[in-house]
Amino acid sequence: MALTLNNDATKHLQTLGKWFQTAKISLEKENLWYCVDPKRIEKWKPFLECLDLYKEGNGFALWRVSGSLTIGPDPGYYGLFFPISAAVDISGFRVNPGEYIKFTKPQLIDAKLDFLTALIPEKTV
Repeated sequence: MALTLNNDATKHLQTLGKWFQTAKISLEKENLWYCVDPKRIEKWKPFLECLDLYKEGNGFALWRVSGSLTIGPDPGYYGLFFPISAAVDISGFRVNPGEYIKFTKPQLIDAKLDFLTALIPEKTV
């Protein structure tokens, strides 16, 4: 089930999304680009701090996908998926910008969108 972000977090995510449209990205693999812009940390930090996620041990990445892709958390972590530029169906749920889902197993995405993932150590749950 998709969870809704608070208004402040949604505003920070929208700001991040606008910046990401012109950020430096690098092709990771077919259909997937990774943000390598040197300003990425300062740009995502306000959003993550608003959700109390900007902590040592957590991992974050900004992505752009165009097509089909499977994402999954690293062993010992769970993931948070934040769509930025468009709605997407994932885990049988429609997730809109301003919402997010938690995932513990690989998820198939077939869309054209920008998104942020957070990896949180399971031991913090």
